[in-house]
Amino acid sequence: MRTLTARRGLAAPFPPAAVLALLAVAAAALEASVLCWASIGALAGYALSGSV
Repeated sequence: MRTLTARRGLAAPFPPAAVLALLAVAAAALEASVLCWASIGALAGYALSGSV
């Protein structure tokens, strides 16, 4: 039963979106512009795919 709860938590739309947003902020802070734009693009693609 515990594995179903963990899978449900990973399947929720918030964790991947939060990780991508934090990656974008961290990349911007490190002045890694390519990584920053790549993570923003991934976040936009995730949002547009209907996963959110």
